[in-house]
Amino acid sequence: MEDWPAGDLVRLRLPRVDDQPVIDEWSMPQARSRWNAGVRRPRTVAQRLESGPLVSGDGGILLIVRLADERPVGDIVWKPVYYGQKDDTRSRAWRVGRELLPAARGQGYGTEAMRLLIGWLFATTDANRVDGYTDCGNEASRRSVAKAGMRHEGILRGALYRDGEYRDLAMYAVTRADWAEPAASGQAAAGGTA
Repeated sequence: MEDWPAGDLVRLRLPRVDDQPVIDEWSMPQARSRWNAGVRRPRTVAQRLESGPLVSGDGGILLIVRLADERPVGDIVWKPVYYGQKDDTRSRAWRVGRELLPAARGQGYGTEAMRLLIGWLFATTDANRVDGYTDCGNEASRRSVAKAGMRHEGILRGALYRDGEYRDLAMYAVTRADWAEPAASGQAAAGGTA
């Protein structure tokens, strides 16, 4: 069994079929943030398990589990994106995203989960880049990914169609060198890269 990373507030772990009720809580339309209101939710854990492992060389999904009570409070996902030839893993980056229960937002869980996943991806894969994006108006998410060590790279103008209009997305990323920089100076990884 894989040892998944843990921090001070949360740990990451594989979803189990018996987690489905709590996963359904943050999958309900009323529980989603307004930023993810129109996003189609993935299949159930059982349906995903039928088609193979939940973590593979093609990405994965882990639960964000609050350490205080061992309750899942969200999920974090990653998938490959290629900025060059698809058969050359040197051109592969990881695109990350997360979703939290409304009651778990604003407490540092998402930021710590993002740090844990980024560190794990750099430690276990050869990817040089981890990136993600958020709606430009989602200030809480933008602050969180910056605290997690990702740098703002720019705006993807009119990239997302939601609620009857095109919206701009803010792109964030961290490279392997960015991630190693604070560690080399004796700080915690991702401490000063935002």
